[in-house]
Amino acid sequence: MKTDYLDKFTGTLLGVSIGDTLGHPFEGVLRERIYSRFSDFKEFIRSNKKLFNTYTDDTQLTLHTAKALIQGSGFNEDYFIREYVEWLEDPPIGPGFGCISSIQKLKYGISWKKAASNSGGNGTTMRVSPIGLFYCKDIKNLKIFALHSSNIT
Repeated sequence: MKTDYLDKFTGTLLGVSIGDTLGHPFEGVLRERIYSRFSDFKEFIRSNKKLFNTYTDDTQLTLHTAKALIQGSGFNEDYFIREYVEWLEDPPIGPGFGCISSIQKLKYGISWKKAASNSGGNGTTMRVSPIGLFYCKDIKNLKIFALHSSNIT
């Protein structure tokens, strides 16, 4: 059973990273524009390999979320804050202003309740998968900690 969870975590983190890397060149681009640029996706990738050479802050923060859960043996606000502040040193790749602003405030000791940007961005949804996996058998805490992790930024 333990191996099964490890496989799920590994698969999820790889899936996030691969999806992020493949989607990165198209972030913010309308579907119609993407379709108009190429007709054969495989050919497009072969011709534009340099576009697919990096992941973004979505993967970075997902990995830091997973590390915080492991280090804290579950959700622990202090570990999350420490990991997200450490992410600032990674350096971040393409973060939104709200996320960066909140985490910079955390870095300087402002409480997460005051640091939260309430920007309405999608960053929290991009990094929440480790929480879903960690609390997959505890739906009540899954909801609580997914929301709480969102409130941090």
